[in-house]
Amino acid sequence: MSYVTQNTAWLADDSALPQAVRQLVARLFELADSPNPDSGPLLSTDVFAPDGVWHAPGGKPPIVGSEAIARSRDRAWDTVTRRVHTVQKAFGTGSGDRREVVLLGTLNQDAKDGNSIEVGYAAYIEVTTASSEAPRILTMRVYAA
Repeated sequence: MSYVTQNTAWLADDSALPQAVRQLVARLFELADSPNPDSGPLLSTDVFAPDGVWHAPGGKPPIVGSEAIARSRDRAWDTVTRRVHTVQKAFGTGSGDRREVVLLGTLNQDAKDGNSIEVGYAAYIEVTTASSEAPRILTMRVYAA
């Protein structure tokens, strides 16, 4: 079990939040927390749909499509030494080839200047399960406290 979701309260049954969607949530944040240079490209292939859209917090422009998502982590570690996302609660709805997921969690982050922060976040995610491959994120909107 991933550190991301080991203490998550899954507030929906398996039909709304099947195991594959739960694993997708864990993979998303494992990659976001990884300083590995391949984390961006892996987000674009393993997590997001080819035309996926990622709305980051703070009013930044959305990150749209595989190429932009692959580059999204290029400078993510310029000022940060550690990131740890955890999901406390996950709500889900949907059936067929679409799911809507709402996550409530925390981000713990250490900066290169020695400062550390812990912030709460909420995320709204639309997931497609239409392909024969694993589920992929169509849209994600992240809100930070």
